[in-house]
Amino acid sequence: MPELTVRGVKLSARFGFFAVVALLYLTSAGESLLPCLLACVLHELGHLFFIRLYGVKVESITLYGAGMRIDIRDRLDLSAKARIFISFGGCMVNLILFFTCLFFTDNVKLQSFAAINLSLMLFNLLPLKCFDGGGIAEVVAEKLFSADKAEAFCRALNGALSAVISVALTVCALLGKGNVSMYVTAAYFMFSVIRPN
Repeated sequence: MPELTVRGVKLSARFGFFAVVALLYLTSAGESLLPCLLACVLHELGHLFFIRLYGVKVESITLYGAGMRIDIRDRLDLSAKARIFISFGGCMVNLILFFTCLFFTDNVKLQSFAAINLSLMLFNLLPLKCFDGGGIAEVVAEKLFSADKAEAFCRALNGALSAVISVALTVCALLGKGNVSMYVTAAYFMFSVIRPN
């Protein structure tokens, strides 16, 4: 897939990114695709803001099926505070956009953009290892437990949340509720929990 280097940062895109964009376009008739992509880009810029604020070197940025992954140098050498702010930076941007768009209550498109930002923030705060909430949970666990216990806690948390999501999806499927994007998202949850780091 496409790959280039800009100022020492490797930029790449994987097939999964384009597949998810196409799926979003097909399942939503394209009406929410651009606002969703804009909210995601602004979310990632929130992470990049705190990465730069803490003087961390970005090694690569990859567009993939779940969005964008930013790989930074020496992540574990950062302070707990820096790791939490970097992990929460994207959600902070979504929260600011949500409240800002709420002030324009008579504009339906801005209300929709507010809802997209709130959903994206809440989704990313799930304490699964593949999301921002997982990074925050990891830092908190490391502060509360020894390294081995922190890792075990995070694995258990991922397993428990995966079980809850699996049960909820099974119930939705049995009741005939849900949609394609919900099932694709759930499949990503499951994959992200079982794949090795």
